[in-house]
Amino acid sequence: MYKLLQPRHDVVYFEIIFPLMCFNDNDRILWEEDPHEYVRKGYDIIEDLYSPRTAAMDFVSELQGTLWRFFRDMKLHLLSLRLINKRMVHF
Repeated sequence: MYKLLQPRHDVVYFEIIFPLMCFNDNDRILWEEDPHEYVRKGYDIIEDLYSPRTAAMDFVSELQGTLWRFFRDMKLHLLSLRLINKRMVHF
């Protein structure tokens, strides 16, 4: 998926994902008119299934997890290469 998004990642993140996650005018209006409904809406499991905001947050969470695993694995590979390099120097 990264290869597909990579050429346009800035557009995807900053013009689609980030605005979906931000507090917007509709949120402000609901907060001012009915704060209880605003809070309830934030914890409604059924509404989360169809919410673009929840989809955006899930996307960012999955991306973060994928990147974390990638860098963790890269660190392990680098440690392995260092160990191999040390062994090779002795020969």
